[in-house]
Amino acid sequence: QQELADRKAYYASEIRILQLTVQRHMRHMQRHQHDLEKFTVFAPMAGLAVMQQIFRGGEMGQIQEGDQIYPGQPFMKIVDPHSMQVDATANQTETGSLRLGQSARIGLDAFPGLTFPGKVKAIGALAVGGWRANAYIRNVPLRCTIEGSDARVIPDLSAYADVVLQRAANVIQVPLAAVHSANGKQFVMVKNAQGFEQREVTLGIHNEIDTAVKDGLQVGEEVRVD
Repeated sequence: QQELADRKAYYASEIRILQLTVQRHMRHMQRHQHDLEKFTVFAPMAGLAVMQQIFRGGEMGQIQEGDQIYPGQPFMKIVDPHSMQVDATANQTETGSLRLGQSARIGLDAFPGLTFPGKVKAIGALAVGGWRANAYIRNVPLRCTIEGSDARVIPDLSAYADVVLQRAANVIQVPLAAVHSANGKQFVMVKNAQGFEQREVTLGIHNEIDTAVKDGLQVGEEVRVD
């Protein structure tokens, strides 16, 4: 009878140990469930998820299931495709003509016929150099906003922005390569019935590619480009 009582106490303690073990495993499982909830990352805004390149396995690639990331390590961007911008650089010699709010024409290298109006939003305060070739050339960071949206405009596309410094309406425009100078005057070669004739012109505003002609040409006349 005494041994039976001892057995009952022994089995009761075993059952209590198993009950505590169950509670311990339940708390362990709940911790993992809580961790799984924390693994869900909520974006602060709606938009398009764009995966970033990270260093994994000795090479750059997108993050995969099972990879380990560290606090502050970027691996994804959320962008609003209806409000896109262009991050660019301008040579330090050109920044003196740039102002906030200037109009710009923005194009995409992947879609040559697609352009958007835009505006200069931000101009960097300090010029930065390149890391490798031509490290002595300094460029200033520039940011332009794209006004309008299109399904073809996605992040990480190469783009360009032509900032409008001056504007002239209703003028004749010719390539700079068509203009040559002599004795302080400018001339172009205009096509006629016999070939080409030299004609003096008065030039207006210009950029690195084209120039406006104030006087000396008529609309529709053809000029020779050297």
